Amino acid sequence: MSARKPLAHTSFPLGRNRRLKIVVWPTNAETTKAWNRFDATTESSKSGPASGFCTYKTNGESAEIHLSLNHLSFGLWAHELQHLMNYERERRAKRMTAETLPELAERLTSRFWKWFHANFEEDKKRNWQKTIRPPIVKGRNTMSYDFEKGADLNVLPKLFAALLREGAYKATSYQSEKLVINATIRLTRGKLPRKNENLDIVVKIGRPNFAERKFIKDCKKAGEPLPVKRIQLKYLPNKKH
Repeated sequence: MSARKPLAHTSFPLGRNRRLKIVVWPTNAETTKAWNRFDATTESSKSGPASGFCTYKTNGESAEIHLSLNHLSFGLWAHELQHLMNYERERRAKRMTAETLPELAERLTSRFWKWFHANFEEDKKRNWQKTIRPPIVKGRNTMSYDFEKGADLNVLPKLFAALLREGAYKATSYQSEKLVINATIRLTRGKLPRKNENLDIVVKIGRPNFAERKFIKDCKKAGEPLPVKRIQLKYLPNKKH
């Protein structure tokens, strides 16, 4: 049977590109199996069934603290952290002050419990369990118009028909001062697709661009009401129509 995966893991900086990895396992059994998988390149604070252990690579590059969730407490964390401080004392013997290790222990303890309480919670029986949170779905900005009140989608078939029948590359329906619907044929090297070739049409439903706003102003000056009944077409240069 394959070993169970840890419930959660993270890492905190120890200094100079070195990090402390934190791993939380469900029970002592998984924690002990994890300890048994470490090879001779690591020193360990445990030699039997473990509710937690601290390992430290002899080259000093990294360290790990593994904890069992069903026995996790302030005391267990302090116990394993003390092993880490012993390793750090040996490594930093020639370049540390009286405050170096206390400050490191304070920093690691603060970060650990902040991370732990963000990922685990107590149930009614005061047992710790992994916090299950629904996935965060980022809300999208809603469109600035209401389809039911502003957009007449029945105009779309008319736009498509106008493109195919008239040979234009763009057909626009002016719905209101703030809403236009247009269909544009995707050009190939500045030209309309040939016969029997695939025809890609891009539909836009939204606010008018600069040229479209100018057309709307001209319509208002001329007394043309909105929505404009006639579909406005655009042709490629030198296109006869």
